[in-house]
Amino acid sequence: MSLPRPLESSAAPRLRCPDRHRIAVIQRLIFPLLLAVTRLPAADDPFQFHQDVLYLGPDRVEKMDIYIPLGGPRPLPVVLYIHGGAWGGGDKAWAVEKPNCVALAREGYAVASINYKLNPKGTTDAYPQNIFDCKTAIRFLRKEAATYSFDAQ
Repeated sequence: MSLPRPLESSAAPRLRCPDRHRIAVIQRLIFPLLLAVTRLPAADDPFQFHQDVLYLGPDRVEKMDIYIPLGGPRPLPVVLYIHGGAWGGGDKAWAVEKPNCVALAREGYAVASINYKLNPKGTTDAYPQNIFDCKTAIRFLRKEAATYSFDAQ
């Protein structure tokens, strides 16, 4: 019994050159436009920004950014923002992540955006620590609710 032969590379669909060109144009024109439309934090924004708050302890490099709206009713509802990246990549400070946090803060939500232990590519070394980091962030937010005027419920 022989094993089936792998597909030849020519069997895989390939983008025609004009399609690749269109994708490159979209990447170069559209993405910067989207970033320009979505403002990042500015000095006149109606919220406080606390960068790189320790929530896991001094021996860990992962930190938390906290966005606290100024004014409005207290205690504040809190959103724990866990960045994308399939547990293997990403960062709370990426240009894709920050505008989401800023938008939530402008709407009156306190936002805690965290970094967590990442899996090196092709491994699962960080599991279950990455999940524990997210749970620790929730515990931290409940513990520090009075400090930041969060709703601990």
